[in-house]
Amino acid sequence: MTEQSDVVSKSRFAMLCGVSPGRVTQWISEGKIDASGLEGEGRSARIRVKPASEQLRLRLGTSQRYGLNGLGTRLPEESIEAQIHQPLSIEARIAAEKLAQAEMTTARMQREEMAARGIYTLSKDAQIEMTRLAGSMLTIFEGALPDFASAVAGQFELPSRDVLHLLRQQFRDVRERAASACKHEAQDMPEFIETADEPE
Repeated sequence: MTEQSDVVSKSRFAMLCGVSPGRVTQWISEGKIDASGLEGEGRSARIRVKPASEQLRLRLGTSQRYGLNGLGTRLPEESIEAQIHQPLSIEARIAAEKLAQAEMTTARMQREEMAARGIYTLSKDAQIEMTRLAGSMLTIFEGALPDFASAVAGQFELPSRDVLHLLRQQFRDVRERAASACKHEAQDMPEFIETADEPE
């Protein structure tokens, strides 16, 4: 059974933490102190010091513990330094792991949703599409080389076969340089490409 000294009023808990009573009420409404850290409900609820302190140690980020005025939120019975370095209980570690997994799942679902809406594009998909388009353009251009050779040969009275051979050799050199440059650019692409604005 919980000892009476381990259960305090909200105002007393606020004093122990060095915050206003309103901040304690805010922690409760935000779920940073949940039912296991409370005794009773509503306005008459009292705070179980130890479980409530552990919940806050787990759920309050560093930015929330230290205000802009430089005053830190001190959790009861421990210094801030001790709170940071003290190992969490098994229950707290399990809760933290569940929270981390939930956050990862949420982040993954958000990425999938944004990809479905066209806001996110996998860079590998963009690479595949760019490669396909580039290959198509190269094929068209290479197929036109005989026509270019005939036009040049007729204009300058040169053997069409020699002109075509030279054009193809030059085309291969240009294609190899371009392929090398594209490969380096593709390796530097991030995993996701995000558009600047969401589509309407």
